Amino acid sequence: MSTTWLKRLQSSKVSESFNEYTQAINKLTKENAKDIILLLSDNNNNEELFKLLLSSAINKITSLSNDSSAELSEFLPYILSSIKLLQNPISILFQLLENLPQKRDEIARLKILEVLSKFEFNVANIINLLYKSDTDTVISDILKIKENMIDEFIRNSIKIDNPTVAKNLSSLLPSLDSKFFVNYNSFLFLFESESHYLRNCLLDIFQILVQKFKEHENIEAIRELTHHISERLCDVNFYVRSKALGVIGELFKTECILKDQRNTLIKDIIDRAKDKTVIVRKRSISLLSQILINHPFRDREHLDRTESMSKNMTEVQKRIAEDFDEFVGIMESGLSLIVSLLDYNLKTDLVEISGFIKVSYLLKLKGAKEAIQKILGVVFTKDRQVVVDVFKDILSHRGEILFEFINDKAFEVILSCLEIDEKILYKNVINGHRIFEGVYILRHTQKSVSESTALNLFQYITEILFKSKDEEALKMNIETYINTLCILKNLKHRIDCSSDVFTLCIKNVIKMVFFERSIIKHTVELIYCISSNPEITIGKLLKNLCLTKSTLKILMQ
Repeated sequence: MSTTWLKRLQSSKVSESFNEYTQAINKLTKENAKDIILLLSDNNNNEELFKLLLSSAINKITSLSNDSSAELSEFLPYILSSIKLLQNPISILFQLLENLPQKRDEIARLKILEVLSKFEFNVANIINLLYKSDTDTVISDILKIKENMIDEFIRNSIKIDNPTVAKNLSSLLPSLDSKFFVNYNSFLFLFESESHYLRNCLLDIFQILVQKFKEHENIEAIRELTHHISERLCDVNFYVRSKALGVIGELFKTECILKDQRNTLIKDIIDRAKDKTVIVRKRSISLLSQILINHPFRDREHLDRTESMSKNMTEVQKRIAEDFDEFVGIMESGLSLIVSLLDYNLKTDLVEISGFIKVSYLLKLKGAKEAIQKILGVVFTKDRQVVVDVFKDILSHRGEILFEFINDKAFEVILSCLEIDEKILYKNVINGHRIFEGVYILRHTQKSVSESTALNLFQYITEILFKSKDEEALKMNIETYINTLCILKNLKHRIDCSSDVFTLCIKNVIKMVFFERSIIKHTVELIYCISSNPEITIGKLLKNLCLTKSTLKILMQ
């Protein structure tokens, strides 16, 4: 602004030059803002017009840059000084709080609140702020310096039927002291509000109250509030149903759920697993996983009902066992429902479904192994990684899962993606532990192996093959032998045709008194796969077969 403009306004009262001041404010910059504010203050002869102009100036300053709080904070001392003589600066002070982002300048915010605390204003002034978007934080600050108004504010504000007001209240009311909501029956009508914001707001308040009542051991209040919360699981709005699940999850986490309500609540949560809305289904299944992980029977390692009851139990022990049976039975029904969701190809819920099945398996819930087998089918889709992650997590807790899905084609695909300690497997097999399963796993991990390790394994499996006691053992040992040949294909590098590996291969083919086409086939494949000169090695095999007159074996090649 030019010096001429400044000089002209220096002798102009607000009431006489309102339009000129308006034009000046429209041209306001960071450089002349201080001068304009001081001129307004010096020439104030009409409070209402002055407040209009000052309000415009504040808005202009706020819009000067993206860092509006820095701009406003810089000129705040001049603005606060200019309103000291006003009889009613409430609207200006409220505006300053609105335009000053709380998180950016705490000192400036506190200065404004300090000035505001010296003036009288009524609840209606605060309620007016509710009609503006995102003013919940500002109102919260104001109520902190006028605590005597909170009760009246709550009573009057919750009666307003306005979407903006409802949204502001949904954030504001739960932040207030819970003592204002102890008479919770007075607020139940909010559950009938058309605004889902207010229904969610009351859920937040009831969660806080339940946790407070737990501290004071008010069991009846907890029971009643929990019931009201659970009813919202059937709300017409999916946001409210989701919110109710979240609140119930927090109450489980903080151990605020009463024992006599627990199982009924879990049934209600399971029912939400078939909700038509993705967000509700996902939250329901995740909550069931949380409840299962933190189940109330911590003295039990697994949720196995086969030995839960005993004749020698006391009455107390029987009640605990009955509760355990009911809890596990409900969770088993939940598992059955959640597994059935896989039939609908709900890709949006796959992570949550897999997570629940994983926890069920780790806790040995009945039907969990079958559930794992069903989810293995997902490995043939684009969502393979979800299944891989589930098995990695299970493997870190229960290593025996490696031996529970032998010969499952989907499991074979996953094996190559898992982090398995092959050294331990080789050692266990050589020591005679789970030979069939161990060799099967080593084959499908498809990891490279050294010649010495492979030869050691090959010699051991050969010995077992030719010591088969009966037809059933022979059949299993042939499969183990073929898997071993497949492991040999993963040698780190090609080997010389004079290697002991080929010597043993040829010797075994000659020695076989049984005819197994697959062994011949895999032996030939192995030679071509790892021999540095496969033609010579194959020649040795054929020569030895001819010398032993094994014509049929030659034809089988």
